[in-house]
Amino acid sequence: IMVANHPFRYKLDPRFSFINPDHEAIDPERPETAAKLEIFEVCDAVEVLNGACSEEENLFALKVARLLGLAEVAGSDSHSANSIGCVTTLLSEPVRNERELIDAIKAGRTRAGRGLIAGSVTPFDLPA
Repeated sequence: IMVANHPFRYKLDPRFSFINPDHEAIDPERPETAAKLEIFEVCDAVEVLNGACSEEENLFALKVARLLGLAEVAGSDSHSANSIGCVTTLLSEPVRNERELIDAIKAGRTRAGRGLIAGSVTPFDLPA
């Protein structure tokens, strides 16, 4: 399984364009252009919610994943005990092993969510 993890970190802000291989920022108003990036041709899922990314980067990743019809997952990107589980991948049904997890992601039966640490998980979605 291939997941594009935090695919837009530092890529929407022109101040960080020096980090990008092409030295160009991605236009945050053009998710359809970003959806054409080569990485998405080989991915089964997109990390649409990352605990260390900005809200703008996360929402943009969600827009791109939905344009492409790819599964949505989350990762805390935790580097300390306090942030473990700050975001989580939600599954539509229980999984009992690695194979079932892979199958659920490939079938798009996942969503990203927040609030596990607080005891009230809500799915991550685009603003209404």
